Parts: sequence; structure tokens; C-alpha cells
Amino acid sequence: MKHCPKCGETGTDDDLFCEADGVRLEGSGSSSGGGGSGTPKPPGAATTASVRLARARPCSPCGLANADAGDGYCSACGNRLGPVSTTPPLPVGATVAGYEVVSPHGEADFVVRRSLSPSGRSVPAAQGPLGGDGKLLVMAFGAAPEIGLEADALEAMARQSRPLPAFPRLIERGSDADWGPFLAFLPVLTSRPLAEVAASLALPDVVALLDDVMDAAEAVSAAGFGWEPLPQDFRVNGDGSLALSRLRIAHRLAPGKVADVRAVMEAVGTLLLPLPAALGPARLGRLLAGRMATSPDLALGVVHAREALGHIVMDLAPPDGPHELADLVDAGLKRDHNEDATAIASGVLKGEPWAVLVVCDGVSSSTHADRASKIASTTTRDALAHFLRSGDVAFEGAQSAMATAIRAAHVAVCATPIDALPPRGPDAPPSPGPPGTTIVAAIVFRHRVIVGWVGDSRAYWVTEAGAELLTRDHSWVNETVAKGEMTEAEAMVAPLAHALTRCLGPLEVGEGGQIQEIEPEVRVRDLPGAGDLVLCTDGLWNYFPSAPEVAGVVQAAGPDASAGLLARCLVNHALWRGGGDNVSVAVYKHK
Repeated sequence: MKHCPKCGETGTDDDLFCEADGVRLEGSGSSSGGGGSGTPKPPGAATTASVRLARARPCSPCGLANADAGDGYCSACGNRLGPVSTTPPLPVGATVAGYEVVSPHGEADFVVRRSLSPSGRSVPAAQGPLGGDGKLLVMAFGAAPEIGLEADALEAMARQSRPLPAFPRLIERGSDADWGPFLAFLPVLTSRPLAEVAASLALPDVVALLDDVMDAAEAVSAAGFGWEPLPQDFRVNGDGSLALSRLRIAHRLAPGKVADVRAVMEAVGTLLLPLPAALGPARLGRLLAGRMATSPDLALGVVHAREALGHIVMDLAPPDGPHELADLVDAGLKRDHNEDATAIASGVLKGEPWAVLVVCDGVSSSTHADRASKIASTTTRDALAHFLRSGDVAFEGAQSAMATAIRAAHVAVCATPIDALPPRGPDAPPSPGPPGTTIVAAIVFRHRVIVGWVGDSRAYWVTEAGAELLTRDHSWVNETVAKGEMTEAEAMVAPLAHALTRCLGPLEVGEGGQIQEIEPEVRVRDLPGAGDLVLCTDGLWNYFPSAPEVAGVVQAAGPDASAGLLARCLVNHALWRGGGDNVSVAVYKHK
């Protein structure tokens, strides 16, 4: 039987948190060891219960303020939440269980040195062998069950024939009368927190570090335990290898089971995402997203994690293709199929480069939305590329060509027999409506961009000064706000918040089966200087709805990033924020 140290409510042995107030439940037993404290408990100091790590905290990836539902994970995106310390720091010079506090060392952890010999006499600080008197150690406090399991796991790992990788060496486990259960470790104090160096790591360094992380997870699993680290537990030695300050939230594995490393990947991913990992292949973002990237019922073992890392190494090279033009489509973390499509083309006319970019987002409530987006994107690209190769790119001609190409895409989607389209898959849910898709397309030539669109896929022009949204969504939200019927904030939480008012395909067919002519919007903008043209679906901009937010993601990739790397960065940022939809981008770097 477990009990809540805060309110006294009881729970079963399988319960982790109190249903009344979310406090972690404690068992009746506790680890035993060291004696009483040489430091009186300071006024207002925490009890054993308040020393443990509290779980209530905002979620960094999705931004939810009160994210903890009582299990230590975000109720919106499932990301593991970090601790909020409720422990007032032990004062430097205080003595606890025979250890003198030297300095803080993280949440409820302190750098200490042993100040008393086993006989209780004071010992000079410089005296003592490995882990002995005067040696700097780290002292960690926590709830008795967690502290006991962490000690058990470290002791089991120390008994293995293989060297103990990355983890600190356990010197003592005990309990102080005032401050509760504790562990004393011999750590690598010369290591640096990964949070301090992560942004400076190159992608090969990231992969090497993840290989060390998997070595550590494999060693823990071989000892019969799983573990759920927090981001601050990861440190880096001077040679770039991994050092770990704790084996936090250890739990025993059932016989024959292997550890699920999704929590481990999430914790280190919090430090490596969005950068530098966002500049790597999408497989890397998926691996570091942990549970967000997989079904809650699907565990990720070390073997499969290593397989994923092997694929990442193969994909690590910069994307192929022109430096200035790229596109990328990703299914996201929550969808089992992709309904987006992109198409790009480039060439040279009279010594000057031109580019065509098209991004389409299949309407998810329609039948064969993936086919609709593919037909629309390729039809539009081919029509615009043919127009540019013809040499007739006068100002008015380009605007007309854009509208004509999008109308041709609309007719092509409408003309495709629904019955002739192959099914999406045996497990795909039925879709009631005919094919439909949004579209945004752009022509870039001679320091000018012509943008055409139908629906809510968007185009942004991004420079060092910021970003400008070049399109206006054809959506129920915009129309409702324009009529003054609601504020934007009210409309965005309404049931029709994501409803479109225009799209391509038979969804726009009128009475009697007549294909209604679609009216795309077209805009022309001069590009007087260097910048990045970004076309995207709502799978990206839903996570970065304002132009300044998009500018921040683009600028994070660095001014020298190729179009391919910038596309990777944009998609990976969306995955890291939750990846709830297909994510597609097309990028052109204008000089």
C-alpha cells in the first residue's frame, strides 16, 4: 500500500501519483544507511516529500502552460515534463549525514565532500582515496522508492562484466533524519551540461553522442532495468563522449523484457531539438521525438533505435539538388499516410534563372486527397514551367499564366474518375467527399515573384529584417472575422476554425455536375534584395502562425544554409512542435 506524503490519501502498489493532488506516492519502506544530520533543519525547509522532484511544469515543445495531468507528461503532446524543485537549497558549508555541502549541482542535487570519518571524527579535506574522505561527490535526494531503485540499478550495473558506461559510481545510499533518502555518487565533475554545448555540435557529433546514449541504455537494460532521464542528467566530457549525472526513475523490467528507450530519446531530444538536430534528416527528429513519434502501445528497444540511427547516418549528407531550390514532404508524427504534394522546376532564360514552386495539401475529409494534391501540383508546375521556357514572361503575362495554370489543375482534379483511383490502403478510413486540395504556387524571375493560391496553404518572403505573409487564407476564420461576426481569437476556437471556403477539385462542382470555374488569387511582389521564399502547408504554419515566428525558424538555420537544409529545418521544427499533420515546404533562395 502506498500513501500520499502531502494529503495522506492511499493508493495501490501500482499507482504512481495521488489522484487528489498529483504528488508522487511513497511506499512504507525506505532505503537505510547513513545516520542523522549534523545540520539542524532550517526554518521552512522541505520535508522528505517536498525534496522529491515535483512534476507540474509548462511543456516546452507545445507551449501548454499547465501541462501536467498528474503523470509527469504533457496532456497535449505527451512530452515528458521536467521537474520544478520545491527544495530550498542546502546552504554551502552545511553538514548532512556526514557530508559537507560545497555547492548546488542541479535540482535537489549538491556537490559535497565527506567531512566525517566512519568513527565520526573530522577528516582533512585533502585526505582519502577514491570516494573517501575529502573527495568531491554529488549528493542527490528524492523519494524513498525512486532513490532505492536508482541505487539498485547502479549496483546491478556495477556487477556486470562490461565497464560501466557514462554513469556515476555509487558510493553510498542512506537516509537523513531531516532531508530524507539520499545517494552519494562519484561523478565526472569536469564534464559540462549538454544544454551548454548542444547548439555548437555538428551533426556527426550528435550521432556519436546518440550512439553513447544507446550504449548506456543497453547497459541499463542488460542489468534488468529501464530508466527515464531528465534533460539535465546529460553531460558531455572534454572528448565529446557522454557523461550522465543520474540514473533517474529506474524501474525493474519483467523477465525477458528489454527497456523501452523512448523516454531516453525524448530527454536528450529536448536538448538537441530544434537545433542542431533540425538540420539533419527527418529520421533524426523522429528518433528524438520519442513517444511523440510512435504509438503509445509501441515500445522502442535499443536494437530498433540503433537501426534507426544507422539509417540516419546514411541520410546525414546534405540534401542533393540545387543550392537555391528544394522541396520536402513529411507525413508527420501522427498520420500513417501523406496527403500533401510538392513540385518544383528551374531553368535559365536569357542568362537569368527562373524557378517554379508548388505546394498542395489534400483536403483530409475528401476521397483520395493524396491523388488530388499530386495531380494539382504536377499540372500547375508543368504549365508554369512551359510558360517560362517559352520566354513570354511579361508582367501581365505571368499573372495570367499563374491563374490559368491553377485553373487547369482544378479541371484536372475534377476530370479524374474517382472509381479509377487506387484505394489508399486496407486500413484507411472511408472518406465521404470527392477529391479536394489546396494549392499555393510561385514563379520567381528577374527579382519578382508571382504567387497564386486557393485555400490555406501559404507563401512567405523572409529576409534578415523579418517575414511577410504573401497570401491570405481562403478560410471560414478569415471570412467570419472580415464580416465582424467574431474576433480572430474567438473564430480560432470555433468548430469551423479549420474549414476552407475554396479548394480545387469536385468539392467545388455545382448543381447538375457542372464544374465551377475556380478563382485563384494572384499577387505580384518585387524582390529588391536577397531573401528566402517559403511555400508551406498548414502542417507547418499551424505551429508558427505568425510571420515573425516563421522568420525565426528560417533564421535559425543560418544565412549560409542551402535550400535543402532550410527545408529540413522547417519540417523538423514542425515535427518537434508535435507533427500532428502532414508537413510540406518548398524553398527558393533568392540572391
